[in-house]
Amino acid sequence: MLIGTRIRLRMLTKTDVEEMAAWDDDVEIEKYIGKKFAPYGTPMEWYANLLKDNGQRGLAIETLDGKFIGDVGLQEINWRRRSAEVRICIADKDYWGRGYGTEALQILIRYAFEELGLEVLYLRVYADNVRAIRCYDKCGFEKKGRVRFSSRGNGDLILMILDRQRWRGHREAATAAG
Repeated sequence: MLIGTRIRLRMLTKTDVEEMAAWDDDVEIEKYIGKKFAPYGTPMEWYANLLKDNGQRGLAIETLDGKFIGDVGLQEINWRRRSAEVRICIADKDYWGRGYGTEALQILIRYAFEELGLEVLYLRVYADNVRAIRCYDKCGFEKKGRVRFSSRGNGDLILMILDRQRWRGHREAATAAG
């Protein structure tokens, strides 16, 4: 379990996955993350794959009082290159725009760099997902490219990267600022 000031990241459970299945049907959530379980057939097949696949880590985002509000993870982990793709979903809309995603991502980044020994994290985000981009900027990710893309009407994809060195500098600057 990884603990922050308002949330903790913990292993996903079958109960969490059942709740996550409802998120796949939410139009606002699906707009930005797609159908999470579609490639696997069922949510439980996705969960079984998560548990056995060394190339990904999935964690529940839970408030300190025990409310499950989303999930965060690393996928496409390349142990040789020490890199991974980041994904995050705050599915409980009562927690949108209140810094929970930023805190969850900061905890995940620390885990990826300090516990797993990764060197580079990257992500893809739709250009119109302003709230997510603000979160990624706060965590130190840097925009590296833009891909013209419009499969779901979301427009372009922005590619963002955070390496260990940039993260350390970003963390030190944030600590010095206050």
